Amino acid sequence: MPKFEKSFYKEHPDVSERSEEEIQAFRKEKEMAVQGSNVPRPVKTFDEAGFPATFWLAHGSVWT
Repeated sequence: MPKFEKSFYKEHPDVSERSEEEIQAFRKEKEMAVQGSNVPRPVKTFDEAGFPATFWLAHGSVWT
């Protein structure tokens, strides 16, 4: 049977536009340590995380 991998994450345009320097500075500021290949860029807001509409309906849109 062929391997099946779920990967529904689509990077938000704001996340894609950040430079590598901005990403490194953010990770340093937040004391984030990452390793491995193809590590996703960090998100700064819930909107950038790409949660489905059902999440917002269930939890409201009170977070920024």
